[in-house]
Amino acid sequence: MEIVENPIFIEDLLKHPFQDWQPVEASSLFRYQAPLLGKGTIGFCAPQEGVRLLYMNCNPTEHTAIVHKHSIPNEISLNYYIQVDRKASAHADVQVYQILHQGSIMAESTNFKRKWIQLEAGGSYEWVNVFLTEEIYKDYFKRLCRGYDAEKIERCRQAFFTQHTHGQIIHFDCREEHILREMFHCALPEGALRNCYLELKLMELMVHFFHRAMEQEAVSSPRAGLLSLAERNELDGIKCFIDTHLYDPLDYDQLFASCQTSGHRLKANFKLLYGISIGRYQQKKRMSEVLGRLMGQDDVSIKELAYEAGYSTVQAFSRAFYNEFSIRPSMVKRREGVISEVGDGEMLQLG
Repeated sequence: MEIVENPIFIEDLLKHPFQDWQPVEASSLFRYQAPLLGKGTIGFCAPQEGVRLLYMNCNPTEHTAIVHKHSIPNEISLNYYIQVDRKASAHADVQVYQILHQGSIMAESTNFKRKWIQLEAGGSYEWVNVFLTEEIYKDYFKRLCRGYDAEKIERCRQAFFTQHTHGQIIHFDCREEHILREMFHCALPEGALRNCYLELKLMELMVHFFHRAMEQEAVSSPRAGLLSLAERNELDGIKCFIDTHLYDPLDYDQLFASCQTSGHRLKANFKLLYGISIGRYQQKKRMSEVLGRLMGQDDVSIKELAYEAGYSTVQAFSRAFYNEFSIRPSMVKRREGVISEVGDGEMLQLG
């Protein structure tokens, strides 16, 4: 994408510059209709001193860039991309550094002056930015990560406090999205009860975040910054191909056919960027879809799903499913719709 000449600044949008600007009942959100952005919603809240949350969705009518100025130095930003149905990219000042994916958190140290997000016309986009001062972030880190081994703590620490890195990218699921919506749709009036509620929700959000970071769910590392944009686009294409041919056997010749990079290098780059091998990515994605079908379809059989997922026996499928989610598929069928029964395994949402 080319840099947009006339970007839209978040700070200007928050000043209510448009006639069509209506508050959403019992929330901190406002509906708007603006040139280029079309109809959308925007909101801002501050659960506690040193913490800011910005919510936004939009349906741009033209190729658009949205800019957020960073006036507070040494902030940590957790960017939850809830909906991204067209190509979008993030920039630090003028440097492109990340293609955005739905269902991902881009966590970074905001040591730059401006953050750009470029969006394609006709797309639908929704995201939340959580900004914490470095002091508050480190306090959460110290309190919530007590008890993890030193290697995990050091890896997570370096992801944010090492120079020349953009942090890490990890996946989130419906639980974090639900927490974020609860915060912006809080119906409590201003006062101590509302502040306490928002602080508890923020703590819950950080618990999920650090659990994922510590359990090696990162899909990129500081070293991923060494990849060029062309290499990242190749990897994005590989991931999209797997997503649309999920139950086909892996054919690496076909998978790498349109790439300029060698197959060996592509495999290494994929693991570098997403923190997981190509084969393991396909397996986890399959299992996540299987879990969703088990919980949402009354008439689907475990035997049928086992064969569709590439397993020759139900026993082998059940064992692999248990290794992924710490629960047998038969138990999911019995307790349909209760996602908490999945245990420590997560429903994988990889865009």
